[in-house]
Amino acid sequence: MPRKFTLKNYIEQGYYHIYNLGIDRRDIFLEPEDYKTFLDYLRTYLAPFEEQTKPGFKADKPSIRSHKLNMNLHGQVELLAYCLMPNHFHLLVRQVVGDGITKLMRRVGTNYSVYFNTKYHRQGGLFESVYKAALISNQAQLVHLTRYLHLNPVSLKVSRFGPVSTVTTARPEEYEYSSYQKYLTGQSLPWFDPRPILSTFDTLITSHSSYQSFVADHRVDSVSALGLLILEGETEKR
Repeated sequence: MPRKFTLKNYIEQGYYHIYNLGIDRRDIFLEPEDYKTFLDYLRTYLAPFEEQTKPGFKADKPSIRSHKLNMNLHGQVELLAYCLMPNHFHLLVRQVVGDGITKLMRRVGTNYSVYFNTKYHRQGGLFESVYKAALISNQAQLVHLTRYLHLNPVSLKVSRFGPVSTVTTARPEEYEYSSYQKYLTGQSLPWFDPRPILSTFDTLITSHSSYQSFVADHRVDSVSALGLLILEGETEKR
């Protein structure tokens, strides 16, 4: 079988499917706090820096503030969809500048690994390998990728390695750790915005009355539509 995309062919203004898996397919999210911490790291780096200043708190020293500002990636990467599963995660992002994804994944991955190892008294790498990223080539793939991500909690299967998760749900809108609920409400945040995908959906998927009906339509085969965008290793964990 030919290898699926692992090459990070980064371009400015490109849309990417990013994926990573826990080492030995172990869970990387064990408690609700873990999911929320990972999302909080995304927010920290992607929201405008001033959005993160909390009223009533003592201001950082100028050197610390300067460092935080330099680490902030607002305007360099945009998060359009996500799904966090017990042993892996998916992100859909638009890279505005050429090294935005590299910076984001290095910062989030490092901070989350330190958090996880400290909390659970472990050492060593948390993820199976360096994250994988595939460039999305057209608007139809963008829409199908969001459907694929949002249905991840629904269609888990047992692989030859055994069950990969104990989390399943018949209704994707009930799953807390994906962006699907925000898609249904059209909710955008300073660090996350579904509107570019929803506006594309309005023009491309004319046979459905809403994004929700598109996701719920089991006649739609997003896996076939995505092809190599289902990154290497994903089919084994499903």
